[in-house]
Amino acid sequence: MNTQEREVPVIVSLTSYGRRVTKTLPFALISLLKQRLKPDRIIVWLDEDNWSDENFPKRLQTFRRQGVEFKFWEDIRSYKKLIPAIIKYPDAIIITVDDDLYYHRGLLHDLYNSYLLHPQKIHAAVTHQPLRDSKGELLPYNLWKKEVSDNSIPELFPTGGAGCLYPPGSLHKETINKEVFMRLCPTADDVWFWVMARLQSTEHVTVNTKMYLIVDLLYEFTHKDAALQHKNVYENANDVQLKQVLKHYDLK
Repeated sequence: MNTQEREVPVIVSLTSYGRRVTKTLPFALISLLKQRLKPDRIIVWLDEDNWSDENFPKRLQTFRRQGVEFKFWEDIRSYKKLIPAIIKYPDAIIITVDDDLYYHRGLLHDLYNSYLLHPQKIHAAVTHQPLRDSKGELLPYNLWKKEVSDNSIPELFPTGGAGCLYPPGSLHKETINKEVFMRLCPTADDVWFWVMARLQSTEHVTVNTKMYLIVDLLYEFTHKDAALQHKNVYENANDVQLKQVLKHYDLK
């Protein structure tokens, strides 16, 4: 971990569940501990209904000894990667990552350097371009332009799993409204955080960085419960939840 004082601390925040806690999370943590830029903290949020210090996996004890923190939070699904960190550490830079990716060692360095250039913006390793029809209405998510690198595009949609840096105050105070996001957008946290950035008038930046390796690609693709991508993209749940959230906040 970082041993030098920073004006604004950098916290890497992620969550894990089910078999991924012992099968894929260790590889993600190894890659995070090998980063060129050392964060001040790495925090893994596990749901308190299924995990505690009493049944904490022995395989993860070595990471605790290396400074990784494991905290227990109510089960708010994938929102655990960011919501608890925002609540507990509102004045910190929060970088979200996923538990099933092995990251290139330059990821945190590249995100942080981009932040230094534009400290008021949200910085993401992967962004999509939302497309609209002639009336200004959003087209279905599957028709958006994926993984763009042009920062002159006025509207960008980040994916938090590939690596996304949130400066303090970059998201609207409504972000932590559990009742609303669990009712309107329970499985599409990227959608929720994008709308919260819009409410806060925060822009996004695409960070050109080397990519990651998917730790367990075959399992992720063949088991629908293993990843939200099946439900959100292939079953069009992103569109349904996005419409609900935009309507709730009178946006388009």
